[in-house]
Amino acid sequence: MNIPSSSTSKIVAQDLDWITLQSTPPTLRAKAFAFEAVDLLFLVDCVYHPSLVSPLVDTIRYLTTPGKTTVVVVVELRAEDVVREFLEMWLQSDPGWQLWSVGEGRLSSAYALWVGRLQEK
Repeated sequence: MNIPSSSTSKIVAQDLDWITLQSTPPTLRAKAFAFEAVDLLFLVDCVYHPSLVSPLVDTIRYLTTPGKTTVVVVVELRAEDVVREFLEMWLQSDPGWQLWSVGEGRLSSAYALWVGRLQEK
């Protein structure tokens, strides 16, 4: 879905199957999953089942351009262990990740928000 905006910016929302992306060999991913460089990757309520953590982290890493992409993740805190596994795996996917917790005390205690940037090497 393309949402019209000013002539200098473009907002695009696209469906993406994380499991399919993860199961596609890295040498074929660029052909099967061609995306323009992403400035903002906004994920809402995507961390809820342990089996999806690894594909989600792979997808975040695939779509992130170091020094360019900002990743915003909003989660409902259903299972503390799944959220912890997601955060650990996200940080371990590349040593250049920097993550910040946002909104402590401002969000409902049932939600959490993190912002991540992958530093250029």
